[in-house]
Amino acid sequence: MSLSFHSRLSDNLGTLLEHAEDYDVMIKVGKLKTENKHFRAHSVILRARSEYFRAALSNKWAKKEGSKYVFEKPNIRPIVFEVILRYIYSGNIVLDKLSGKDIVELLVAADELIFEELIYPLQDYLLKNKLVWIQENILYVLNTVIGLSACNQLRFHCISIVCPDPVKFFESREFIELDEATLISLLNRDDLCMEEGKIWDLVLRWGLINTPNLKNLDIVNWGTKEFNALEKTLQRCIPLIRFGQLSIEEFNTKVKPYIRILPSNLRSRVVQHLLSKRQSETIVTIPTTPERAIDSIIITHQQAALIACWIDRKQVTESTSLSEMFPIPYYFRLLFRGSRDGYFAKTFHTQCDGQGATIVVVRVSKSDELIGGYNPIGWSSPRDVEWRGTRDSFIFSLGDGKELSKAKISRIKEDYVNDAIQLHDRLGPSFGFYELKIVDDAARAETSYASGGLKYEHTIRDKWNYFRVDDYEVFQVLKK
Repeated sequence: MSLSFHSRLSDNLGTLLEHAEDYDVMIKVGKLKTENKHFRAHSVILRARSEYFRAALSNKWAKKEGSKYVFEKPNIRPIVFEVILRYIYSGNIVLDKLSGKDIVELLVAADELIFEELIYPLQDYLLKNKLVWIQENILYVLNTVIGLSACNQLRFHCISIVCPDPVKFFESREFIELDEATLISLLNRDDLCMEEGKIWDLVLRWGLINTPNLKNLDIVNWGTKEFNALEKTLQRCIPLIRFGQLSIEEFNTKVKPYIRILPSNLRSRVVQHLLSKRQSETIVTIPTTPERAIDSIIITHQQAALIACWIDRKQVTESTSLSEMFPIPYYFRLLFRGSRDGYFAKTFHTQCDGQGATIVVVRVSKSDELIGGYNPIGWSSPRDVEWRGTRDSFIFSLGDGKELSKAKISRIKEDYVNDAIQLHDRLGPSFGFYELKIVDDAARAETSYASGGLKYEHTIRDKWNYFRVDDYEVFQVLKK
């Protein structure tokens, strides 16, 4: 039998911080005269609790004044460092009185001081208690966490806010203060829902404002010096612009005046194409680069392209290249997302009824399964169960989402075309007879179902059982 008195131990060690007469470490924190503070600590506790301080207080790195170690951290504010120090001594952190900015800085400090165990709980607290503040300070948060590899949860949340509706963010005054690393991260996204011509305009604006000593913004009066300066500022961003999505008119009016800032290899490919194929509707400088179109947190743009091929009944095999699947001939407009809108059937019908052809994508809880279906005739909400007919509907599985080759499609059987789509005001999207059925409040319990092989050709799940929905999305399918 063992007895634990961790709480008492924590309290006792905490008193050492309050009464540190026998301290042997002086830590100078903060860089402003109005915001700096000296903290007393004990090297034995710092070494025992912190890998960072174990190295910092080693004979190789430590600085001493008399018998005391002296350590400086000008990049951390006192209010933040005090939280870290109390955690070192007591194992406790109190967040209630800290602002959103304090907690973000605490995240940065925890990352720098190698307190990895704090990273996830701090992100979780921010996302549960500071959502409004994050929304209002999205630029600051993104700029801060973009370089912190451990902050995936917070970074993903910020990007999921920006990418679906980037216009407000990109056209804000604060956009020019965006760090280059943050801008590059956004340009790399397939789900950045903005026309490429507009993206070019905004990246160019960012470059013009962030190029040192570029006082004259009138390009007519530019010489080699100005073009070289702008090229240097945007050298990591320009290769991420998807020039293949621009029309010739857009390229001529927007990009051509700045052609000298493009890398020489890209410039020559663009010019060569313009000279040889002026009659084509678009220029294609990087054919395998996907266009940006779909606002999804479940499927990728490549998976959306595969679904589009299925809609058009195109044969897709393991030898089919990505370039053959692009450009996507449809816009996928997000109508409904369970994690955003709630999982009730009533909400689904309010937002999706009467919208024409739709794609449903589902992430199954407790697994990596991605499944879904295509309804070409639209949804409605009768009080009694009804089935509607179509030969073009299908259900599908994307497997674990990592390999397109594992995807499979199941079309409605010819004998059951009249039973392709199931409609009811108390059901979410449903196909056939239990082939794919999303129930009301689908995230609450394992009550949704997917099989196949009854009225659709094949089963889309290895398991014929009920499941709980982790999240699901519905997209309106619009022909370009």
